Amino acid sequence: TAQATPVTLKYAAARAIPAVIGTTGHTDVQRAAISDAAKTIPVFYDSNFSLGMAALAAAAVKVSAFFPECRAAIIETHRVGKKDAPGGSAKKLRSALGGNADIFSVRTGDEKGRHDIVFALDGQTVVLTHHVLSRSVFARGAVEAARFTIGKAAGIYTMEDIVRVN
Repeated sequence: TAQATPVTLKYAAARAIPAVIGTTGHTDVQRAAISDAAKTIPVFYDSNFSLGMAALAAAAVKVSAFFPECRAAIIETHRVGKKDAPGGSAKKLRSALGGNADIFSVRTGDEKGRHDIVFALDGQTVVLTHHVLSRSVFARGAVEAARFTIGKAAGIYTMEDIVRVN
């Protein structure tokens, strides 16, 4: 949880080991603690540990460059009971698009996570989709994040850094 972040960072910094943070909903104070810790240790911080989501964000940036006049819509679908709406991944996608996107949140069933980015153009649409079918995707991504961070210099790293390297 976001509340555990400062304790986790204090533990990691005291031992000079990397920290991996994959939760969302941080306060400004908690985000500042992440930035402060990253001055002395490597911190892997992302709202979504799926490599597919990182690829979706990269693809969305490329598509938006083709259609600079287009305002995108992000439709995020998650399970009933997900605490935040919109979720961190949808916010991250909006940020990748320069803030030029509306977010629509759907909470239904036991959906693991789906993000659709719709670029509505004159007489056509372009839709990019990432759909998680198993939550094990996030566990594998977290392991990749931990491996990636070992031996890195102090700083903040994300799944986009892994995608760039691979």
